[in-house]
Amino acid sequence: MATLSVGEPQEMEVDRRGESEESGDDETKRKSLNGEVDSLQAPSTVPEESPVDMDTITLDPDEEDVDLVHCRIGKIEGLEVLRKAKTISLRQNLIKHIENLDSLVSLRELDLYDNQIRKLENLQALTELENTEWPKKHHYQS
Repeated sequence: MATLSVGEPQEMEVDRRGESEESGDDETKRKSLNGEVDSLQAPSTVPEESPVDMDTITLDPDEEDVDLVHCRIGKIEGLEVLRKAKTISLRQNLIKHIENLDSLVSLRELDLYDNQIRKLENLQALTELENTEWPKKHHYQS
């Protein structure tokens, strides 16, 4: 275990081998502990994920608990068939706008954590909604 005495500025090396690609943007990953960007480390060449078409996802109209986590969904659409759904999890997708949920009037729980949503909107029709999960890292406009 390393110890650090007070008053002695020291640099620490951080082992990032266990981090996933989703654990931060390139700029954050290249910053050293003192906040400076490491100019020797090249930016990641991992291609940006492209959204999938909702037509490629099969939905069961009788399902009450719908799990669409990490499906690379870019736009909320085609969920009208889920009229019986009580919970929908859309975590870890590429969604930018909350839309097309008006027909899901029996929905009680909606999980949109870890998406690209910047504004809470279009939830007025969801009168049964009790529990929601939103990213805490963004400031939302309502």
